[in-house]
Amino acid sequence: MQQIGDSRRGRFAPAQASCVWLVTSILVANAQAQDFFQVKGKTVPVNQMAQDVQGGGNAPSPATVAGADGRVHRIVRIEDLPWFEAQQIGDADTGQVKLPEIALADVKHLQYVPPNGTLISAPGNFDTEFWGPSFALQAKISAELPADFDHFLVTFHPDVDLNNARTFVFRANGLVEERPDLRPGELLVAGNRQVAEKLSALDEVAWIYPASSDIVQAAPVLGCPGATTTLGMVGEFVAKVGEGWDGSGAGAVTLQYGFQTLSAKLPPDQIKSEFARALAEWSTHVQVNFTEGGAVTALKRLNVLFGAGAHGDAYPFDGQGKVLAHTFYPNPPNPEPIAGDLHFDEDENWKVGADIDFYSVALHELGHALGLGHSDRPSAVMYAYYKRATTLTEEDISAIQSLYAARTTTPPTAPTPTPPTTPTSNTPTNPTTPAPTPAPTPAPKPPTTPAPSPTPTPESPTSDSLPPSLTVVAPTTSATITTAASINVSGTATDNVRIARVTWQPKGGVETVAEGTTQWTARDIPLIRGTNYLTVRAYDAAGNSSWRSVTITRR
Repeated sequence: MQQIGDSRRGRFAPAQASCVWLVTSILVANAQAQDFFQVKGKTVPVNQMAQDVQGGGNAPSPATVAGADGRVHRIVRIEDLPWFEAQQIGDADTGQVKLPEIALADVKHLQYVPPNGTLISAPGNFDTEFWGPSFALQAKISAELPADFDHFLVTFHPDVDLNNARTFVFRANGLVEERPDLRPGELLVAGNRQVAEKLSALDEVAWIYPASSDIVQAAPVLGCPGATTTLGMVGEFVAKVGEGWDGSGAGAVTLQYGFQTLSAKLPPDQIKSEFARALAEWSTHVQVNFTEGGAVTALKRLNVLFGAGAHGDAYPFDGQGKVLAHTFYPNPPNPEPIAGDLHFDEDENWKVGADIDFYSVALHELGHALGLGHSDRPSAVMYAYYKRATTLTEEDISAIQSLYAARTTTPPTAPTPTPPTTPTSNTPTNPTTPAPTPAPTPAPKPPTTPAPSPTPTPESPTSDSLPPSLTVVAPTTSATITTAASINVSGTATDNVRIARVTWQPKGGVETVAEGTTQWTARDIPLIRGTNYLTVRAYDAAGNSSWRSVTITRR
């Protein structure tokens, strides 16, 4: 239930991968439920707004009026979705509850809304009794916009056609200034607050926030495509995802990190030292300590890798000059071992001290790995568009100190690679020359026996860097509900050389080898009541791996 919906099939599809700012969350309550959606503006119960309208209240239009295409965007609680209701169709043989696809045929699941919601697009007359309480977004203009702004960015919901969006801007008396480098679903608008308020009243608009001077002046920019969890893609209107690695409240934590693969574009020592410098910048301000080491599958470990195209997760890179990197949020909401991992696109022309500056991108992505989302302030490191940076801004520091305890002492130095030593001459450092010692008469040398030639060692297949392909066949969706105490998970795996093994691992549990390789089965996986997170991994003979996440709810 915690995956993005695929409206073409009425089924869930995998979430998109990596990039939300920490502000005060809004507590919303109604007669039926109390929800704590972590959004930048606020959410309003739709039924409450409808009552206000009937009673003559001043209800903003997004809560009651459908968009131009007759559809509405609503946030509903995951536990209120139809497949949690009594109308579910059960499978008597397996105890697995099947998704009622007819009910979902005209409903699109767009984004995960932490901690317990999902954003849907539905017909304007959709059955609120069937879906349970629903909420509409309000206050969709960022507080970071100055009083006298004349340009701003508008983020539309993912299913909104940008040609229609341009029409909305025109009708609001705004002017679209085309920028080819903007992120999907965004437009740069020239206009004042009145224009912004007209746009914010539209159901199709998700968020409005400041445009950086680079964007306004049409300078080339590179955007971070959006925040990511394995529960689904997260929208720009979301304020916060999770509570950080230390749990609720501002505490301290120690994390491990390591490099699974490095880039051929930079010397290995330079990559490691620049990454350690980015770690140290965050650790300077909060009580988060980093130590290099640990296995790839270890808990609380940030795994760093460079990959091109398909690189072992569900989110392939798209080539040079587009998505630079993606990062997975901490656990929770992401399950181990993918939580906190940072992936960089090997197709990019990585540099140090020049664009594309590896340190600057790593500094931004580490903010996500620690639990931060995007800032609406253009000067911040965590702004949605990358910029060259050397240190964190006050905005970034304030945000990270909302998740972790502030640093009051000097942090431990993150280990940096030791540079290669330069050979020194044999001249003694002591200027006093010792008296020469007579050389002893050499003993006669015994006859030498030629050493046998070493047997050539077969070449290791380490040159293979292509990860295997992994597919989960059963359960048929990546989010499943069942009443059974255990479940079988099965699928297929292929590789250009050979599949060595397939494993499964529950969140926080032991990694276990499944039966088979190219056709594999993990049998009788025990389930606790509630939500179970499983990670399935396939390894090839060269050590490359890929993974898939499966979420199973036992009722």
